[in-house]
Amino acid sequence: MKARVRGEIGSRRAARENAVELAYEQEMRGLDTDDLLAGLVVGPDDLTVQLLRRAEHHRTEADALIDGASERWDLHRMPVMDLIVLRMAVAELLDGLTPPGVVIAEAVYLTGLFSTEESSRFVNGVLGTISRNLGTADG
Repeated sequence: MKARVRGEIGSRRAARENAVELAYEQEMRGLDTDDLLAGLVVGPDDLTVQLLRRAEHHRTEADALIDGASERWDLHRMPVMDLIVLRMAVAELLDGLTPPGVVIAEAVYLTGLFSTEESSRFVNGVLGTISRNLGTADG
């Protein structure tokens, strides 16, 4: 299901959805971003590529932050889609280009779209903790 919202917010949401779908393929096939993109018949938009590259660049740091913020959940036990959304959101938090509240709300939306309501609550809690620990929490 693609975002149906028009304008900049809609295009950013659509880019995030595309990035999550491509990151899932990347994870399942064990590819890096360059190899994934090289194998696509039609390349994604620039924002989608930027989100994928950002998540790849920050992966080690993101995994450490996610592991530290998720009580009783090792990374290898998390649903793959939840982990992908978390990695992408943490990369956005680390870059500081998007307000933390927007990053978290979009991650919760994406988790609800691609995973479960329970996962959405988990992702919200983990990202809230990470945002507070990074000193980026809104308010």
